[in-house]
Amino acid sequence: MFLVGGAMSSCALIDLHVHLDGSIPLPAAAQLAADAGLDFSLAELKEKMQVPAHCQDLNQYLATFELPLKLMQSAQGIRAVAKAFHEQLDAEGILYAEPRFAPGSLTAGGLSQQEVLEAALAGRADFYAEHPQSELHTAYIICAMRGTDEALKHKNEESIDLAAAYLGNGVVAADLAGAEALFATENFSSLFAEAQRKDVPFTIHAGEAAGPESIKTALRLGAQRIGHGVRSLEDTGVIQDLKAANVALEICPTSNLQTHIFESIERFPLEQLLDAGLTITINTDNMTVSNTTLSREFELLQQHCGLDKNTARELAENAARAVFSDSSEKDRLLAYLRQ
Repeated sequence: MFLVGGAMSSCALIDLHVHLDGSIPLPAAAQLAADAGLDFSLAELKEKMQVPAHCQDLNQYLATFELPLKLMQSAQGIRAVAKAFHEQLDAEGILYAEPRFAPGSLTAGGLSQQEVLEAALAGRADFYAEHPQSELHTAYIICAMRGTDEALKHKNEESIDLAAAYLGNGVVAADLAGAEALFATENFSSLFAEAQRKDVPFTIHAGEAAGPESIKTALRLGAQRIGHGVRSLEDTGVIQDLKAANVALEICPTSNLQTHIFESIERFPLEQLLDAGLTITINTDNMTVSNTTLSREFELLQQHCGLDKNTARELAENAARAVFSDSSEKDRLLAYLRQ
């Protein structure tokens, strides 16, 4: 069931951590650039939208989002990106994804955050109108962004309000993204207290560029999943906290290599994470920025970290159980994986 040309494609079905703006298919980006009067060759687009071979750290990695964000400052651009993104996932056989993005980062062209989200939902609807038989199901995660200025604080508050307003109608959760090492998770306590008051579930990027203390804070704030979280291994207390709360980690191997959390795939701590009894899921983070797919992430772990078929199935089932969608979606995914 699992191996197709050496790829664990039948396990690569659920992507819980994938950024919409980091996953714009290059053909769609080329069209949007041309529409904006930007004359880029495909090679130039790759250079601007994919991490360099010698990416220095997370901050340089995040700089790769400059052009994608420029291309998503209009309703038409956002709608086109969302449609192309769904087409790519469908072509890869993905059954479920929770693409995330920050509406507050897409308002420079004059759109409101609500208009940004409506455009993303319209792009999703365009995909389903053309592919009514698709087995792909998606729902958005709304990102707040790390930073300290007052304008961003207000944008983040609006993002949480937006997530609450659309919860169950195309949105399933909120998130905190951005430069973790520069802006401590602790600084966003009041934001996520508000999310809890509004019954908005959330994940938080933590334990990626910052250490296990960031994960500990995210858990205290009420995070139901942790984006990345690989540095939990540095603190046995945090490992126990994650297990006690049954919080899944959204692992993104290629991204972690590119941001130098680990210097080689052979050093990626898959075995240690599993031996610690942590609930982990495999994800892409940014398909275009990292030049990856979900199948490729599973293959990488198979080839270099000893991932076998049974464990791959377990990780896929972890993802099915960790989705923010309702129990019927979880049941659908688990049934597919167990057939």
